[in-house]
Amino acid sequence: MTIRKAVAASFLLLVPGTLLASGAGSSGAEFLRVATGARPAALGENFTGLADDVNATSWNPAGLGQLHAMQFSAMHLQYIEDIKFEYLAAGFPVGDLGTFALSGVYMSMPPFDSTGNGGTKATASDALLAASWGGSFGVLGPDYLGFKDVYYGLTGKAIYRSLGGYAVAGFRAVLGL
Repeated sequence: MTIRKAVAASFLLLVPGTLLASGAGSSGAEFLRVATGARPAALGENFTGLADDVNATSWNPAGLGQLHAMQFSAMHLQYIEDIKFEYLAAGFPVGDLGTFALSGVYMSMPPFDSTGNGGTKATASDALLAASWGGSFGVLGPDYLGFKDVYYGLTGKAIYRSLGGYAVAGFRAVLGL
């Protein structure tokens, strides 16, 4: 009976974000839907299970545990209507303890008519800063149980949005296995 309660509690903790999602036009931080990194974009954004380079900071932080050398990734995207999208990521392995990575995204658009009558010009921009850590459970001891190939990861993200002089900031943590 306690196993059923544990499964039910896990379900209730993990699903609410999906259940409370609304329809089109009601979500925020849409700039996070743009694929970061050339390889993940070329793979049709099917990178979560493969994530084995520094771009794992955006897709699955557990993939950082597979880095054995420092890596750097940069991307510039000239998007529609002169919208600019910039992405940087750097990963630094720390011996057997795992990999620490920093990444950032910045999206901006040129000034636009915010009133519809040629009046005041407004600007809009979005930014994300993330710090990630990923490693292997193999550091826990001898690898007779195969823990060397089981990875963990954690990412903390700070998001900033600005539209026409109004700004909003938030924080989010992501755990990957």
